[in-house]
Amino acid sequence: MVLAVLLTGCLTPIGIHPTGTQYTYAQIDQSALNSSNYSSYTAALLFRYDLETLFKKDPYSALTQLHDIARTEAPQDILFALVELSYCCGRNALTATTETGERLGPAHFFLGAAVYAYMYVNRLQIHSQEEFFYDARIKTACFFYNRSLDWLIGQHERALIAGGTMHLPIGTLTIIPGHTDFEKPLIAYPVILPANSFEVRGLAIRNRLPGVGAPIVLASQTNINPSFDMAGVAQSATFFLRLNGCWEALNTGTLTCTAEVYSPTMTRFITLRDNRLIPLEQDITAPIAYAFNEQSYWNIGMEMFLHGIGTYQTGIYLSEPYRAGRIPVVLIHGTMSSPVWWAQMWNTLMNDPMLRENYQLWFYLYDTGKPTNYSANELHEHLAATLQRLDPEQRDPALKNMVVIGHSQGGLLARLLTIDSGDALFNLACNGHALADLKLTPEEYQQLRAATHFTPQPEIKRVIFIATPHRGVLLLSSFLRRIGSWFIRIPEKVKTDTLAFLQYRPKINPSLGPSLTSLDSMSPNNIALQTVADLPIPPNIHAHSIIAIQGTEQPPQGDDGVVQYTSAHLKGVDSELVVRSGHSCQSHPRTIEEVRRILLEHVKSK
Repeated sequence: MVLAVLLTGCLTPIGIHPTGTQYTYAQIDQSALNSSNYSSYTAALLFRYDLETLFKKDPYSALTQLHDIARTEAPQDILFALVELSYCCGRNALTATTETGERLGPAHFFLGAAVYAYMYVNRLQIHSQEEFFYDARIKTACFFYNRSLDWLIGQHERALIAGGTMHLPIGTLTIIPGHTDFEKPLIAYPVILPANSFEVRGLAIRNRLPGVGAPIVLASQTNINPSFDMAGVAQSATFFLRLNGCWEALNTGTLTCTAEVYSPTMTRFITLRDNRLIPLEQDITAPIAYAFNEQSYWNIGMEMFLHGIGTYQTGIYLSEPYRAGRIPVVLIHGTMSSPVWWAQMWNTLMNDPMLRENYQLWFYLYDTGKPTNYSANELHEHLAATLQRLDPEQRDPALKNMVVIGHSQGGLLARLLTIDSGDALFNLACNGHALADLKLTPEEYQQLRAATHFTPQPEIKRVIFIATPHRGVLLLSSFLRRIGSWFIRIPEKVKTDTLAFLQYRPKINPSLGPSLTSLDSMSPNNIALQTVADLPIPPNIHAHSIIAIQGTEQPPQGDDGVVQYTSAHLKGVDSELVVRSGHSCQSHPRTIEEVRRILLEHVKSK
């Protein structure tokens, strides 16, 4: 006992002792967001009004008393405490009964936290702009607002977006549907999920843009979407509750708000009181991962290569609803592939605000087993049909400034869309003979002309070739092509055209040979492929090459395991970049960064 008295006598009632900065910063940063306790700001308010003990015993009574105090005093500091304490009540699944007999649960307290947070940020009396930026409570209040909306969307999204009156811890709130960047109202979407409730896998980065609001995923009931609109599968949006009136309206029972929804491709900032711009919290990655979380998407490339048909139709698929003024970037996948293999590039490019505001991504899905000239002609038809559907009166100049990006075989399709073959391929087929000497029927002539004559798609102004075998695929021997033809089911139209070709083949160049499959089209021995590779790039089209080389070999040596450098190299391009990668380099960081550079260059030159 004597020792205890002596030791106690050595300590002052008030003082300090060294702990290191880690303890101090943890105390400064503590809030209900990251701990089971509340912040030092709220603790100071509870101590000031002697409500600390009451909140531990009866949180709802302490909350109502603090609200009543704010009615008669300047509510600014008290509002922040009301934000955090309401959030604590919701997080702790508190239930309570109001004086009028209404039962309150977590949803009411989270909604209350969002309302108080909006009031705190919007009615903040600041002496300078710097004070607004450096007050940690402002940022924390925004976090409480966002997380409260996250919880509400995840648990009670239908009640929240349908409108009507909902109880708050003190008072009521009438919700009215408001602004939307989308064609249909929020209530029309069968699936509405908080983006923050998902962990993303498979993508290198998760693009989150800071601000206010709850990032959400708008999705269809199922990922099977037969229309040419990937946006019907999953879209990124931000849900925002805008209060109409603040503290006074809450206390008089007239508080209303509008439920608003914004697209990250349309709106980055919204305006609050005094025309103050505030950024929206946005998650661009979660909807992409959600859309591609479907096994059939990853099987479609092989299905269409082998069978010529799959779950989805050949055509142009839009990554988002058509926006006038946005330049289309058409992404064409390679052999045995599909648009899912562009996910990494899609996710990374859309993180750039300049690209997000100026471009729209379109994906071309096609049967990669067909000869490339068939696929190129079909792509031309699908592009023309898409442009006619979206802009029948041709009023959108952005649709006439298109960029096409092709990987592997997709690059060959892009090449055939951007060359003027003239009579080069036709004369090659005629083998030096006069047309009259061939004695072709009108049908044979038309078929030969269609297969050998290509003109540039007038809307395409820039093309990017990625690992494209302009002069053929490495080691694609006649033996391998024959094996491939055993497994690839050729569409009936291709069979019919090939049979006709074989019937009049003696009349034309015997060495030209029919292309039964895309493997024949990409053979190094295909003289038509070599002829196309030698054709000049039209002067009104900008072209770029991204070439993959495995290992340390320097051009002109090296290959990516599928395509040699000498095959991918093309004369006359605006730029050429060598990437140290295998053939599937469309997801490589350097490839994506080069595409980003080129697209930014294209925007500046429009």
